[in-house]
Amino acid sequence: MKRLLIFLPLLTVTINCSQSQEKNFTYVETANKLLEVIQNYDALAFSENHSMSSDDHFILDLINNKVFSHYINDIVIEAGNVRYQQLVDDYILNNKDVSLNELKKIWFDTTQLGIGDCPFYETLLQKIKSINSALAETHKIRVLLGDPPIKWDEINSFSDWQKFQNREAHFANITIEKSLKKERKALLIAGGDHFLNTEGSINNLIALKGYKVFTVRALSSNDLEFIESSEGVSQAIELSHAELIFLKTHELGKLSDDLLYNETIEFGEKPKKKPKQSVKYHLDAFLYLGNINQLDSTPTFPEVTDELQIKAIKKRAKRLGMEIIDH
Repeated sequence: MKRLLIFLPLLTVTINCSQSQEKNFTYVETANKLLEVIQNYDALAFSENHSMSSDDHFILDLINNKVFSHYINDIVIEAGNVRYQQLVDDYILNNKDVSLNELKKIWFDTTQLGIGDCPFYETLLQKIKSINSALAETHKIRVLLGDPPIKWDEINSFSDWQKFQNREAHFANITIEKSLKKERKALLIAGGDHFLNTEGSINNLIALKGYKVFTVRALSSNDLEFIESSEGVSQAIELSHAELIFLKTHELGKLSDDLLYNETIEFGEKPKKKPKQSVKYHLDAFLYLGNINQLDSTPTFPEVTDELQIKAIKKRAKRLGMEIIDH
């Protein structure tokens, strides 16, 4: 297939990133727009920014929408070891009591060395459990764990660990087999680079099987700074509320995809870039959740402070031939 590269000399769009506005944004209207979108797609892929919590707040508001369960049947999360699928099913579908220490295994025992406390995931599971308690069996929301079934006790070398690094393919397969093939619709939640229009990305692997995926990325403070500093930017867009920006028809869609590779990846490699494209080549929409001053910069995955978890992470790193430096 031939691809046409379009070179855009100047853009005339900006978002006033640093203006002072009230912080009490309402996400209701924007959440409703996303739920309208999903009617024409099989899955909604939400690029979560691990370095801020504003998009996590939006996701929680989206799920809390009273009609959410009429449009979305399953939520597939990146930071969840599939070995614990029965545990999460018992907790949110079967309404069983599961301790927080047990739930933490879901995200601590992933392929990514170890994630400590995660208030967002804790709240997400609690909220869905609560919502499900009031829903009929046919409308209950299921959470699917998208990370490969690694067992750290059986990992003794870097090559052992590499066998579980087919993360995109595994996530896509879980989505297809456990949700889409059953004519259900799914909300997919993963880090920013997993839902780009690149070879082997989650959304492209799902699309290859004939399913339609709508991709959306919440604009981070880094994204907003990139937009503000782009050459030739002059016409201001001052948004006083959350907004879903459709990139195929909006001027922001013409921005260079350098914006999408603007985040620091602390563990693992960035995907290999193809020849320069525009952001609309990769994504269907941006989600504007506020200016730089309004965005919640609390990380989704806070620094690990629990001594037992730190000890476990250091042990795992040593098996991979790595060293964790205390600071």
